[in-house]
Amino acid sequence: MDASIVVATFGDKLKKLSKGLMDDEELCKLLFYSDSPLKQENVDNKNEEILNKHIILNTDVPYNSDKGSYILITVNNLFVNTNNNKTVNVEIYVDILVPTTDWNYGGPSLRPFAILGKVIETFKNIKIQGVGKLDFEEASLAVSANNMSGYTAKFTNYDLGV
Repeated sequence: MDASIVVATFGDKLKKLSKGLMDDEELCKLLFYSDSPLKQENVDNKNEEILNKHIILNTDVPYNSDKGSYILITVNNLFVNTNNNKTVNVEIYVDILVPTTDWNYGGPSLRPFAILGKVIETFKNIKIQGVGKLDFEEASLAVSANNMSGYTAKFTNYDLGV
């Protein structure tokens, strides 16, 4: 696949990552429910309730922080792989934002770390044509002005082995 096609269709690739995240029922509960999320029912109609409301494919920080947590997925950097010009190296940033009052949700971890673990696991299991698998590189603290905080995680595909 030509690198220009990979780049031109990258929105579809991000949607594939979103779909993979929405397939995880526990993750959807962590995002959607503030109180005792793991004891709640599965989220119905995830395309309407989760996509673009709790899993967001742009940099818009949600202002309605009174319900649930958020994952923002953005592409920070795209460039042609110097060893194989048919593949694209990519840096994807995933912001995990949680209302500061919801960090402790009654589970075995703190909510931002539980969400980050789910994202890492999902991305590890998805292969994107022309990109490959995304590896977790690092995470750093992210603080929003609207009483939300969490982590920004960086994912790359630099170790394609091509």
